[in-house]
Amino acid sequence: FCRDVYDTWDRRRDLSVTIALLGKEFQLSVHALSDGTLFLMSSSGANAGDMFSVASQVLRQPLADLSALSQQLSEELQDAEDPFLWEQAASLSRHIYRLTRITCNLSDLERLRTGQYPPQMEALELRQFLEPVCQECRDAFAASGRALDFRLPQASITLRADSVLLERALLNLFSNALKYGDPGQPVSFWCDITPGAVLFCIRNHCTQHDADLLSAAFQRLSQRGVLPDPRWGLGLGLPLAQAIARLHGGAVALEQGKDGSVTAAISFSRRQSRATGLVETPPFDYTGGMRRSLVELSESLPTDCFRVDTL
Repeated sequence: FCRDVYDTWDRRRDLSVTIALLGKEFQLSVHALSDGTLFLMSSSGANAGDMFSVASQVLRQPLADLSALSQQLSEELQDAEDPFLWEQAASLSRHIYRLTRITCNLSDLERLRTGQYPPQMEALELRQFLEPVCQECRDAFAASGRALDFRLPQASITLRADSVLLERALLNLFSNALKYGDPGQPVSFWCDITPGAVLFCIRNHCTQHDADLLSAAFQRLSQRGVLPDPRWGLGLGLPLAQAIARLHGGAVALEQGKDGSVTAAISFSRRQSRATGLVETPPFDYTGGMRRSLVELSESLPTDCFRVDTL
């Protein structure tokens, strides 16, 4: 293809093409000179992580504008008594929350993978930290007609972690459980405490099709067709949780049982270095003030959860 383009080049203006060489892409610039031709070749530039970051930055401004317009529309509808308009406004808000989640994941995934995300480590008392998160998720699950059972540590356990990242990883696992779980079966959450780690475990039951889909979740971001199945989502949530776990000396694992259950476990090390000290600044609010549970569960929650009077 590049040869055909070059052969038809009229030399009256510069030519720029992308070529593949040794498995990599390069940008080739061709310039006509009076006594010959100048070829300049350079790397094609951004890798996948860079493109994710650039895409997220470009998306943020129109997304902020869309959110402001949605808020204005919802305020105008406060005095209206048309259920259809309320439903449409709530649906618009839900899609804004979904886009916000994608944008945040695009922005932070590669930063976490490459060590460019500065964690704000603090001493967390597990029960005190987990209880409001689980209660909020239980209410969100109930709005979807699902039950969430959780069992928290009775003993006082302290873990050094970034509280926002820990919550974000757990919410991503809850989102998968809600999205792929059998609606007739409850979701269970508990912690396994070992001398070296804390394991946060979430179990749900799936149909066979959904269990197979979830089992390939780690590869979903890189293994997809030209037109991906929209039920898969973009495939950023589980890699993000995995990157957060690695940042805390842990990992993420999925275990599929013969009874149709799927258990997702994320481990955080209890043996991390204290050299970095504890943070003294408040956690960074990556959602810009939106309720984090609604952002992370937006793929699976019903539209009513996004009515302006409930946000």
